[in-house]
Amino acid sequence: MNFPPVAIVGMACRLPGASDTGQFWHNLCAGTDTITRSQATAPRIGAYGALEDGADFDHRFFGIQPGEAARMDPQHRLFLLTASQALDDAAVDPGRCGLRIGVYAGCDSPADIGGPDETLWDKDFLTSRTAFRLDLRGPAVTVQSACSTSLTAIHLACRALHNGDCDIALAGGARVAADSTGYLHLDGGVFSADGHCRPFDHLASGTVPADGTGVVVLRLLSDALREGHDIIAVIKGSAINNDGNDKAGFTAPSEAGQLDAILHAWRQAGTTPADIGFIEAHGTGTVLGDPIEVAALARAFAESGHGTRATDPHDTQHTSTTPLCGLGSVKGNIGHTGAASGIASVIKVALMLRHRTQVPTANFTAPNPFLRLDHSPLRIVEDARPWTERLTAGVSGLGMGGTNVHLVLAATPDTAREAPKAGEADRPVVPVSYTHL
Repeated sequence: MNFPPVAIVGMACRLPGASDTGQFWHNLCAGTDTITRSQATAPRIGAYGALEDGADFDHRFFGIQPGEAARMDPQHRLFLLTASQALDDAAVDPGRCGLRIGVYAGCDSPADIGGPDETLWDKDFLTSRTAFRLDLRGPAVTVQSACSTSLTAIHLACRALHNGDCDIALAGGARVAADSTGYLHLDGGVFSADGHCRPFDHLASGTVPADGTGVVVLRLLSDALREGHDIIAVIKGSAINNDGNDKAGFTAPSEAGQLDAILHAWRQAGTTPADIGFIEAHGTGTVLGDPIEVAALARAFAESGHGTRATDPHDTQHTSTTPLCGLGSVKGNIGHTGAASGIASVIKVALMLRHRTQVPTANFTAPNPFLRLDHSPLRIVEDARPWTERLTAGVSGLGMGGTNVHLVLAATPDTAREAPKAGEADRPVVPVSYTHL
């Protein structure tokens, strides 16, 4: 069964080094590492993806009393602000449009706030508080699946649109930790030994924690086209599953589970590997995780691949008929934003599709040999480059504990494509066929 396409008609983010999508795009194109670093004593590492203006919040704009705002979990404040900005970006006024607007999102465990009114800090109330303050009348569902939370939220929001539960849906996530000065490094743990996140790199030793938030505004493509929305990108398919116990331990990743989610999403989208020009991996830069994720992706291309023979002169071992596909991870730029990591990946890919440009993975110098990239069509994107064909991408989010999510995104239909918005870099418009939707 083909997945009815869903349009991204608005989005907003606040991420390390970027207070909006325009600044985020500039950093992505430059391959900038925006992690904040400071001196620390081993085994503590002075590195963190901190927000420069994460405390900014106009309580009066949302009709919140100063005392109440001060007691709110910073994640609630940041998500509420970003959701409001995303609605503005989509030119949607909840109080005037007369449509049911839902919100699907999640955040990490709250900072040590406590207090008598748990609705101000408990993560269960993230979306219902957003619905209350923004007057959203559709479903308000708080989602939790660890690191795949915000991709799970998008998956569920798309299903809600398909089912008619709402006319428009917000989806995303937030993470703001109590300590943004660094982290404790433990041998064999997931955090980097040198304060750098190096996805797919031969020097990779783990990820770096970070704060951030992101929200996309979603609408069925047919509705978005009819109403004349500025469509940023299109979600063509999505799938979600869990590894079960087919792995070494509860926190270990499973190649089989990831493969199943990828293939299911591609089937939902009616997409073949020959259509896909880029994969945004979960890509944490961990010694165990990256090789397993790339192995699952390589199997997905091999088990369902067909197309034209790759002609890259440097490709001496890849012999499948699937064209070469770019591979990247935003975590090299901003670190790992937990529940918001998936939405950061989606916003990155949506911007790439909008601007017809693939951007580099920060901190990449040479591939981890255990990835065996020569035996797959996957190649790490090392420099910003035009993206003029096969304008479809996969995005993966992998939650610790085994909840795997994969989305398929595609470029905007020609009939709805507009120039990039103010603050975004100008890029040439490249025609794309959309007859397969």
